Amino acid sequence: MLLLLIIIAHASCAKTVVVLYTYYEKPPFIIDLKNNIGLSFDLASELNHFAQNYHFELVYLPKQRATNKAIEAGALLWVNPSWVNGTNTQTFLWTKPVMYDRELYVTNDKSLIFSDNSSLYNKTLVGVRGYHYFNLNELIKQGNVLRHNVDNETTIAKMLANKRGDFGVMGLQTYSYIIKQNPEYKNQLYILEGYVKPFTRSIAVSSSSPAIYQKLIQFFQSDRWIKLKDRWLIHRDDTAQLSNR
Repeated sequence: MLLLLIIIAHASCAKTVVVLYTYYEKPPFIIDLKNNIGLSFDLASELNHFAQNYHFELVYLPKQRATNKAIEAGALLWVNPSWVNGTNTQTFLWTKPVMYDRELYVTNDKSLIFSDNSSLYNKTLVGVRGYHYFNLNELIKQGNVLRHNVDNETTIAKMLANKRGDFGVMGLQTYSYIIKQNPEYKNQLYILEGYVKPFTRSIAVSSSSPAIYQKLIQFFQSDRWIKLKDRWLIHRDDTAQLSNR
């Protein structure tokens, strides 16, 4: 009888496991994968406090695997509908945008200004190995832009600061975090003026998980999310502070 009561009590306390998938291993989303440091890990932790009937776990996977897993169950973090295959409501339930971001061209040449792609002719792009830079692929293929590959965005910034390349591509949120952690870059790196490509990031929830979707909607309207954003992200109105020209 006692054993039965223990089993019933344990069952009543059982939480539904929700996997949050991400394919971004870069700041501020993941700072240290081994030690669970970054916005994505903090999001899972805050959700566990906010929605106590659920247990949220973060799983990092390559893009296609993460997307396929999230279609089956769970959620895919920090994405835009235009990047993900199968964006109809039968595949994903999309939150409203939860984050402002912007694709940046970052350079170590203060005088360089972007007017069109010809502004980048004979320049060396420092890029992340395996990334496809759609606006630049044709220039690279034609030989108008050289490409040097590195492991991550943090190394892009380091290479540019050391004059081992001319420009790199990274998101505003990533660049902002790198500058905060490396204030010496403030006088070494510059956002290339003339190139503007803003976008937003949302959460894509499996259509098989409408209850999870509703819980996430509630969370992103809460003070917990506001505090998390203030800790990790730069707000749209604060982006001018990164300009040092």
